[in-house]
Amino acid sequence: MNFQIPEVLSRFRKLSRLIIYCDSKVDVTLEFGPVIFVKDLTLNVNGNIIIPDNFEKFKNLYFLSIYGSEDTKFEKVPNSIGQLSELEDLDIRYIPMEDFPYALTKLKKLKGLTLLMTKIKEIPNLQELISKITSLKTIIIDDIDEDDLKLLADFEMDYKKKT
Repeated sequence: MNFQIPEVLSRFRKLSRLIIYCDSKVDVTLEFGPVIFVKDLTLNVNGNIIIPDNFEKFKNLYFLSIYGSEDTKFEKVPNSIGQLSELEDLDIRYIPMEDFPYALTKLKKLKGLTLLMTKIKEIPNLQELISKITSLKTIIIDDIDEDDLKLLADFEMDYKKKT
């Protein structure tokens, strides 16, 4: 099953929120056509999900949630996510991806990052991530190694000193 966001949505310049929910356990390929003006996008898919590398079409997106289930197959967050210059909050849950999406270091306005129930065991260069995304205020990550946990604790201490 392919799901393509209808081209007509590009005409809705006041549409602020779009929720795509697929409860069936089938393959879903999201194909983004023209520029979409939505600011809040939630993808909730129980089957396999394929997101092509053209997220940059969501120029105004400030909140992105990607939710899966134990049956979801999802290889990686597309690199084009780094081109979402307005993105402030990224919430990824129940997605069995193993690699941390390095493109996140390009998100200068990112304030909140949630990675729960993924297969990410460590975040290489977490210190670099924290130093590049200076707007980051909240990090919610489960099942990370002890060194990353210490870095996050230092980040929290530094943040409290600044505010």
